[in-house]
Amino acid sequence: TLLGTLLATAIFTRRRGLVLRAHVSPRPHVDVMSRGEYAARREVAVAAQAA
Repeated sequence: TLLGTLLATAIFTRRRGLVLRAHVSPRPHVDVMSRGEYAARREVAVAAQAA
């Protein structure tokens, strides 16, 4: 089922230290990155908003 697939994906990505980010604009896609890369990107985005 879809719910089972989503649960298995969540467990797998957490154990592997991965982050999934789904986007719908400009086209539907999913970014897969490490937690460290995600944190670095988020830091840059927050700094850009503050400027």
